[in-house]
Amino acid sequence: MYQPPPESFGILCDIRSYRWLNSSPEQLMHLRLSAKAGTFKIFWDQHSRPLGYAIWANVCRESVQRLARNGRYPIYGFEWNDGRICLVLDVIFNNIDREQVLSQFKKFFGRRRVIAYRKRSTTRLLIRRRGRYERISLRPD
Repeated sequence: MYQPPPESFGILCDIRSYRWLNSSPEQLMHLRLSAKAGTFKIFWDQHSRPLGYAIWANVCRESVQRLARNGRYPIYGFEWNDGRICLVLDVIFNNIDREQVLSQFKKFFGRRRVIAYRKRSTTRLLIRRRGRYERISLRPD
């Protein structure tokens, strides 16, 4: 049965459109699933205006390995809260207030133990040890 997306989906889309960014069907799906799962953070300025956002999925090790192997992101809603690895899917922010957003971003994600992300067709995995993130290699199956 169809369930409309939460209001936060509209805010996330509005931030993308304000920045004149094209949105692929895959990106829209990530926005929608993150809004439904609550795995998003909107960064605001002191006047309650959105500066940007970050969306992620809390995935299991197998999802990160699948992404590393064949570039396939999670596509099902249940995968969005299926594990303890924070898979960062998209980060957008206003360059004008860059320092303010980066401060909020680091404060928010600095509490995560394991973070994964994909950049230039490479999946990267970071683990926090002794208060610092270290890149670790993904082991093949």
